[in-house]
Amino acid sequence: MPDSTYPQASSGACPRRGTSAPLARTALEQHCLEVVAPVVLVTGPFGTERAALLAQGATRAQAMLEVIATVEAPGRLLTRRLHILQELGVQEAARRLIDGTAGGPESVTGTGEHHLLIDQADLLDEDSAEVLDAVIRSHRVGVLMTASGPSTIARRLARVLNGPRGLHLELTTLTLEETRTLLAQLLEEPPTAALA
Repeated sequence: MPDSTYPQASSGACPRRGTSAPLARTALEQHCLEVVAPVVLVTGPFGTERAALLAQGATRAQAMLEVIATVEAPGRLLTRRLHILQELGVQEAARRLIDGTAGGPESVTGTGEHHLLIDQADLLDEDSAEVLDAVIRSHRVGVLMTASGPSTIARRLARVLNGPRGLHLELTTLTLEETRTLLAQLLEEPPTAALA
């Protein structure tokens, strides 16, 4: 079964629901174009290509996207730490990310705003979460994040995500029937049993 996704998107008090990954990308592009320093959280299980959705959406919205590296937190299995904290303290790391002088390992340049992409934000350690909070509070850069599910990061950022800057896209894996329907649309005929 393919890793295509169907989103459920909500922005502020006006929830929006989509029926395909392209609709999620459109909602993301529109949000990044209309909102100064947007805060976007894309949640979904492994295989739903959350980071790719954010990268494509931000690029199409003409944003300069900086991918912020994380590393495994020492001695803490399944916990991530912002790589920039290997050399800097919390306040200096936040300042560099806000100023765009962190020198991330990968950038996708556009002509618009500066956005930071943080993958697996739900796994960040406390120092990294403090940096994230400071960056969001600055209102100067957009923050795009992925998480495996609506867990602690969604609760921590609930106020921002439910405000005008926020967008929360929840992706789910396609059911077998949705997969067959999608294949039939792509092939313009019903898929064989083996292909389905």
